Amino acid sequence: MHTTSSQPVTPPSPTSREKSTAQLLRDRFIGDSLRYAPSVLIPAAAGVASVTIFTRLLSPDGYGVYSMVMAAIAILSVVAAGWIEQSVLRYVPERGDTAARRLMRGHVLGLTLATCAVVALLLFAIRAVASAHLGAYAGVIIPGAILLLGEAAFVALGAVLMADLRSHLLSTLRIAGALLRLAGSLGFVLWIGRDAAWLIAGAAVGRGIVTLITLWAVARHDGHWVRPGLDRPMLRRFAAYGVPMVGWAMGSQLLALSDRFIIGAFDGSAAVGIYSANYNLVSMGFGLLNTPLLMAAHPLIVNAWKERDAASMPAVIASFARLYVYAVVPILIVLALCSRELAHVLLGAAFREGNAIIPILVLAMMVRGFSMYGHKGLELAERTHVMFVLVAVSAAFNVILNLIFVPIYGYTAAAWTTVAGYLLYPVLVHRASRAHVPWLVPWRTITVALGAGLVAAGAGFAIRRALIDAHPIVIIAVTGVATLAVYAGLTALAIRGDRARRERGA
Repeated sequence: MHTTSSQPVTPPSPTSREKSTAQLLRDRFIGDSLRYAPSVLIPAAAGVASVTIFTRLLSPDGYGVYSMVMAAIAILSVVAAGWIEQSVLRYVPERGDTAARRLMRGHVLGLTLATCAVVALLLFAIRAVASAHLGAYAGVIIPGAILLLGEAAFVALGAVLMADLRSHLLSTLRIAGALLRLAGSLGFVLWIGRDAAWLIAGAAVGRGIVTLITLWAVARHDGHWVRPGLDRPMLRRFAAYGVPMVGWAMGSQLLALSDRFIIGAFDGSAAVGIYSANYNLVSMGFGLLNTPLLMAAHPLIVNAWKERDAASMPAVIASFARLYVYAVVPILIVLALCSRELAHVLLGAAFREGNAIIPILVLAMMVRGFSMYGHKGLELAERTHVMFVLVAVSAAFNVILNLIFVPIYGYTAAAWTTVAGYLLYPVLVHRASRAHVPWLVPWRTITVALGAGLVAAGAGFAIRRALIDAHPIVIIAVTGVATLAVYAGLTALAIRGDRARRERGA
């Protein structure tokens, strides 16, 4: 593995100026997280509503086909546009003058349009040549292709708005996209036909409307239209940084989604539907906190890297990781405690048997989110090829475990192998980052948060048992509020105690 230095960077003791700067970063981080929160909360609510509605309108087989197509779209959209997104987020914040920003916007516009044209040609060629061999999936290729193009373009163009810290506009577009996708899917399914093809077609229409609005927002800069184009030096820079990131992002998607294809191969689309419905509940619920935190942290970390010396970056990244840990542990607890009730309220009867995997998947999501902070040092050092290798190893490990255990234990094994794959990745990242920007794991924060979480989980479990005969919504509400209150109180006491000890030491 190529390294930039044989010795790890040792972070210095923070000066008063560094402490002030770190505080400003945390304040901006919290503010941007709150601004991004509606763009996650409302889409998550729309996603939960779609799971609740469509698991009642479609059979497990039909929902399984839909889930397989959506998994393929998630992977292919990363291949098509992930390298543009990652390059924009890495390089746009470094450009301060108006002319450079216009050039970057024109380049991103031209690159996005060219990429979508190539993807469209490939997909429709596949549809023309292989339609006889696609079976139940033949009818979803065209709507799936349209949805893929809309998703890929939104990923690339939305990165420009995120890099410009236009959090309010991007949040509005994300919310509109989620609501229009749900409205389109519901309308098509109810008025035209109750199958996966119309569900995907409605989502494609909703996504397409918002993507066109995003295109307009990016193409207008300081009151003038930006002409699409391709800048060769910038294209080479994007390719050198972004293409390995596509490998990383694709590996990450395979790590998250490959289990669906293996479950489908051994147990059929109905098992995929049950697994995916429960997985989607976890992903959407956990993303309520994880996604806005990460969206807010990334551009701030990049800007801090530009303005500060490399030696101070481990402490900056660790400060964001500490906030993440404190925020997500209570989500892990509540979702684990109330998994049965959540499945009863939010899923159709045919899908509820999968609720046992919810706590397992919540743990996997927590580890995955934490590792996103850990590899920021490799991103900043432009060691994206290292990230690709690490996630490829983790994804291969996950696939091998799935091939061994899914045929024996079904989709429950897939949940546990997801945990194993997500645990391997941060272990590899921690080791690989030592020679670049070391990942300072906030072990004390993790210990405090998990300790408070265990106490809160015990209190929540006792309350849940006392309410065993109550309505599921009552159980969720009372257990959740009580658990969060205990957790918040304990962590506040621990943080106050740490602060007092530091002040006495100073």
